[in-house]
Amino acid sequence: MSEGENPIAHYLSVVAGKTGSLIATSGRFGALMSRGPEQTVEVLTLFGERIGIAYQLSDDLLDVAGGSAAFGKTPGADLREGVATLPVLCARATGDAAAPRLAELLDAGLADDDAAHAEALALLRAHPGLERARAELGRVADEARGARPPARRCGEDGSRQPLRRGRRQLSVIYGQVGVRGRDG
Repeated sequence: MSEGENPIAHYLSVVAGKTGSLIATSGRFGALMSRGPEQTVEVLTLFGERIGIAYQLSDDLLDVAGGSAAFGKTPGADLREGVATLPVLCARATGDAAAPRLAELLDAGLADDDAAHAEALALLRAHPGLERARAELGRVADEARGARPPARRCGEDGSRQPLRRGRRQLSVIYGQVGVRGRDG
């Protein structure tokens, strides 16, 4: 991260370059291999990038707000390892009465202190930064929804070919990724 750069903007850029680009490439290659028109290739690339970012952000939120029974994740694993996920960055960026104590715990490290880890997780769950992270997930997931291809397209031969089934599948993906981190 360069000096003076917003940590949240930097994090989102890193996520776009990792998870976002991986899913974007998958969508792009799928469209290219099926000989889709350029518009479809571009739309599926954009959808893949945005849904990949949304997936990572929902995973970040589940680490803080989710339960292990519901999603198969141990709550606070990233927090314990000192990974600065979106909820942590949002909490550090927005001040409230608990922010100094939370920052103190995060700065001290949580790997070997179960009590400090539990306290930090509780503070983070109650912090307004968590809602800010959920809002960011919602924004990115909505961008993915907006990137879906049109309901119909012109085939290379000029015929009208419906894409309803593909759009339904993209909607299912959107629903699974966009909702899983919002419901904390």
